[in-house]
Amino acid sequence: MYRINWDKYLIQSRERPSSGSVAGDKRDAFESDFGRVLFCSALRRMHDKTQVIPLTTGDYIHTRLPHSMEVMNVAASLGANYCRNAEFRSLYGESKAFEYEQKISAIVRTAALVHDIGNPPFGHFGEKTIQNYFNSEKGRSYVEGMDNQIQCDFTEFDGNAQGLRVLMKLQYLGDLTGLNLTHGTLGAYLKYPNDGIAKEDDENVCVHKHGVFVSEHDILEHTIKACSLGDGKGNVKRHPLVYLVEAADSICYDIMDIEDALSLNWISFDAFREELGRIIYKDWESRKDEDKYDMVPFLKKEKVFDVDKLVGFTNNDKKLLKKNIVDFRVKVIQYLVNCATNVFCDHLEEIDEGTYRKELLDDDVYKLSKALSTYARRFVFVRKEIVNAELTGEAVITGLLDIVLRYVFSTDKQYRNRIKNVVSESCLRTSLHECYHKNGHPVYDPFDDIQNFDLNDLDPYYRLRFVVDWISGMTDSYALEVFQKLSGASL
Repeated sequence: MYRINWDKYLIQSRERPSSGSVAGDKRDAFESDFGRVLFCSALRRMHDKTQVIPLTTGDYIHTRLPHSMEVMNVAASLGANYCRNAEFRSLYGESKAFEYEQKISAIVRTAALVHDIGNPPFGHFGEKTIQNYFNSEKGRSYVEGMDNQIQCDFTEFDGNAQGLRVLMKLQYLGDLTGLNLTHGTLGAYLKYPNDGIAKEDDENVCVHKHGVFVSEHDILEHTIKACSLGDGKGNVKRHPLVYLVEAADSICYDIMDIEDALSLNWISFDAFREELGRIIYKDWESRKDEDKYDMVPFLKKEKVFDVDKLVGFTNNDKKLLKKNIVDFRVKVIQYLVNCATNVFCDHLEEIDEGTYRKELLDDDVYKLSKALSTYARRFVFVRKEIVNAELTGEAVITGLLDIVLRYVFSTDKQYRNRIKNVVSESCLRTSLHECYHKNGHPVYDPFDDIQNFDLNDLDPYYRLRFVVDWISGMTDSYALEVFQKLSGASL
């Protein structure tokens, strides 16, 4: 096992010095990060944000919050697998290995819990809707004249970038540090540590998405410096723990979409089993009846479970369906966690040097994660229930942007003043504070009466910023409610 210098990544510094621990609090800085996140309002709102199935009323279907809790659990398993390895203990010694394990566990749990905290309502389609809006003729009229990189904050809107803003700005208590998380935790959160234009075809995975908004440039720079993620020549690498959080997300995302579809009876277990075999094996049709060409031969091979004891695994009887689903989910997660851990350990030197360019699960010989994603795209995401709800979400988000931006950029001061009573006051105060701070004015008093402030005095960028902050922070049901009221569809 490669001996990485974890001390340069497990950094406890913050954007501003912490105000101090409560008397008797024995937690370290990373455990404190977890508590800060757990009690924040943005995390609570994730219970009513779409994972895959929008506007669902069933309490057994995943929304962003249970998905994130599951990702947190899997990320903790990945961290434990790595740190409790006998070779790891031998490399660092029992005392240091235990210290690293405690810190790594706290960091990956927090980063995993908040990995989706910046996603807008209505799932990834909501994210795409915001991008499309500002790439349309109407939306482009609001960003014209801005620097290209600044325009990308809207035309390449990304939930990861919004998440950093949620964590470090929008939990607003009068300053611009939000939850003021440690740089070590922020490093593990930053899946795409850049604030430039996305380059999907670049070999550097760090720039595949517009991962940080221009408004959080300073936070990005401070995190890169604190966690030694730059090489001094403009090249940036990911924090090593990003790979564990990313793998945990992929594992949960892939299997939970299938589980939800099975629970809703959209697909049958036998049909799923058959089709996944076709995706994994090119010669499935000619040899599918052979035991070793079962859908899960890799599980048998790895002896993750005794297939003879897995009662009713191919039986679609309703009494056995739930057991089949749970058994399959448990075994697949176990297989993929072991796979991701092994790849992480095998490639840790490349990860440390910033030359590893893939997700950990891309190196799985069976490509199971990719196969599950392929199945979901073909048989789950195309369901009319999902498509209809996504179209509703697109209409809601587009409608909200149309209405609110028309008021915010109105030439009539009375119209501009009216919208201030509708939008989120904390989002508006954050943008006011940012704009004043950027332009060298005296620090804005966040508790002044904002009713006397004219939105025309706010930079266009920050006007757009607080509108997108507000709308992207909405829950699915609240977005629908606000749109219906503002559009006159309901009172």
